[in-house]
Amino acid sequence: MGFTQKEYSNLAEELNQLFDTDPAAAVARARVIVDASGRDGNSMLLAAGILVDAGKTAGDLRAVEKGLECFQLLFEGFPDELSHGYNVANALMARANLQWADSMDWYVQTMEDRTTARLLYARVTTSENVDVHLRAQAHINLANTLRDAYRFSEAYDHYCLALELDPHNGVARIHAASLLLRFAKRNGPGADTMVAVAVHHLKVAKENPARIKELVSEWDFKKLAESFYHEFPTLDVPDLSDATPFQRFIAEHRLFLADSIEGLDLSLDRWDALVLDRISDGADAIKGPPPLFAMFNTLKSDYLAARHIAFQALHESVLDSGSYSDTEDLAQYGIVSALMTLAQRACLDILDKVAVLTNEYLQLAGDPNKIYFVTTWFDRTKNREISKWKDPIDHEVKRGNTALIALSELARDIQDGGYLELRRAMRHASTHRFSVLHAGLPTALRESVVIEHYAHSDFIDHLIGSLQTSRAAIHYVAEMIRQHEAIHDDGRLTVQLSIREVGRR
Repeated sequence: MGFTQKEYSNLAEELNQLFDTDPAAAVARARVIVDASGRDGNSMLLAAGILVDAGKTAGDLRAVEKGLECFQLLFEGFPDELSHGYNVANALMARANLQWADSMDWYVQTMEDRTTARLLYARVTTSENVDVHLRAQAHINLANTLRDAYRFSEAYDHYCLALELDPHNGVARIHAASLLLRFAKRNGPGADTMVAVAVHHLKVAKENPARIKELVSEWDFKKLAESFYHEFPTLDVPDLSDATPFQRFIAEHRLFLADSIEGLDLSLDRWDALVLDRISDGADAIKGPPPLFAMFNTLKSDYLAARHIAFQALHESVLDSGSYSDTEDLAQYGIVSALMTLAQRACLDILDKVAVLTNEYLQLAGDPNKIYFVTTWFDRTKNREISKWKDPIDHEVKRGNTALIALSELARDIQDGGYLELRRAMRHASTHRFSVLHAGLPTALRESVVIEHYAHSDFIDHLIGSLQTSRAAIHYVAEMIRQHEAIHDDGRLTVQLSIREVGRR
């Protein structure tokens, strides 16, 4: 069934009007169009969008699955058209959300749909061939899936990345503000700063309502616009005019390690103030401080060292006494490249230590020498497919420890098929083989199975992303301990240590 441009425009208007007034009728009309579409991809694309969007609104799972099937066919036929992949991701998320049940098992049952959706969104965000506004929207949708999995630190990073591409995107600003205000309610040390940044986001969004209306339906606009009418205190956002290059680096990429998501407070001498509050220890308290404090201190130290190495490589002049052979492929050898790969590797090593800490704290079974971040959280079938959380983790999650959801889903995204799998692969390449960075994409290479080649600029993006990932994991494991202590507070003796500041040399 082919359409003239006018007929197609009329059909789109008809479907959109039905969607606004009667989503079920819109679904029925879209089904007719799909059945009659034949080889006409445009009409299938239009109808599939209505099946997913109106099906989601009407709670019609079968309609969403039909729309998903159409989008998958289109993406299979045109795999380089990432807008089709974006539509597949939206349909997968719609299917997952319509299957919501009032049980934490939903996270495992829908994990593969949501993992695939995140992967497809991430591909859109990094493609220079995709319209910048669609890339921004993909960041927002990816952030929403992370937020819903209690991965708040990562979610905020993606809202910020959306705003780098589309500064007037009020949807990203409202979601980012909501996340900050949610954390500010805890009244931690950085609460005022988070509120100040949140108010700034809302102010910019309120000044650009037309931009929001371009991005969402009228119903969604009204819901988002409710944020404009709250009264907030007048606070100043952090002033970085006198910041050092190191402080700017940390603030720009949100790499500080504190009980807050945004807002580096330069008035503090020690901004990396995230510590464990207390640990239940019972009778063992007479033996000395729980080993968990030493583990967390080491974890934090490793992260701060990786961050420092990354800053040195990216922003400081590093004296290199080495001479290197010219391999005639624009390769960049020397200390700076080595520092970059070392910092990236250290970030991913931190994840395994997070798993060891979790294993020790929750007293999970397993050989301490064989604990890895990707294998800590789930039981698997003989085909290595995830079947369920391991019993102690499942029990803890169902008692309300949502930070374990964040950690386990981060582990899934680091594995093969996850949107973060390349960061793990880069770590393996530099640990067990060789990583070579190039000024631009190398064009003339003599292939070797033990060398991985990366463009210098791409590696920087992954290095920053790896720092943010390891920072998030440390946040989540600290939150996991906080929640566990609250859930299991039975009056046993707890241990809280004083904070010692390490002197500068």
